[in-house]
Amino acid sequence: MHPAGGLSDHGINREAPRRITARLATQADLETYYGRKLEGTMRAYVGLVDGELAGVVGVVRERQCGKYFCDIKPELQPYLRSITIMRAIKASLRFCDEYRGPLVAVADDAESCRLLFRLGFTHIQGELYGWLN
Repeated sequence: MHPAGGLSDHGINREAPRRITARLATQADLETYYGRKLEGTMRAYVGLVDGELAGVVGVVRERQCGKYFCDIKPELQPYLRSITIMRAIKASLRFCDEYRGPLVAVADDAESCRLLFRLGFTHIQGELYGWLN
């Protein structure tokens, strides 16, 4: 673990090793990743591939409830099971535990459903999952 709260490892790639890191997101990270200033409160981790922002996972307040989310770019897809990214996902669950009020997540495919269940979310209905604290 890095002193600034970051995580890192080298992804397995036969062509060239990629450096996979994760750290707490800053407002500048989120504005760079999404290409605009975001409204609302967000607590997140960012995943980086060779120092470039490639994913975000965390909690955002939307209206009267919180939403757990994960947004990744294709460059990060091969490294989602890396120790660094899995640790960042696990660390992001602290944001769920600390969130005051209802917190939901949406799973739009079978893999997302399995992951949310493994992380401790409860299936509510259809694509909707909830976090019970």
